[in-house]
Amino acid sequence: MKKAYRIEHRNALAMQEAIGEVLEADRLASGLNAHLVSKAWNAASGAERYTIRTFYRGGRLHVTLSSAVVRSQLSCHLDAIILQINKMLLDDILYSGRRDGGSVPVEEIILK
Repeated sequence: MKKAYRIEHRNALAMQEAIGEVLEADRLASGLNAHLVSKAWNAASGAERYTIRTFYRGGRLHVTLSSAVVRSQLSCHLDAIILQINKMLLDDILYSGRRDGGSVPVEEIILK
């Protein structure tokens, strides 16, 4: 059965706010956020070719890599990668996490 939406009349919203409300209402935000974190990992690390799996929950990004050499090289640059990922996510209008300067999206990366 299709879900009936009720439109409430109120003041105009910015597009970013409207997108956020739709994502939250349909419970899509957490899945989309995990996808965006994975996408940001690939861009920031340059290790998409060696990434087997990513799992994101509670500020921790778990990354499974196929190469021990790549894992060793990336482990030296995790702080810089975390900064790049967080910047990408906070600049993305589809990311629905906190933007008020409180907590950051990715606090820790665990390489496996």
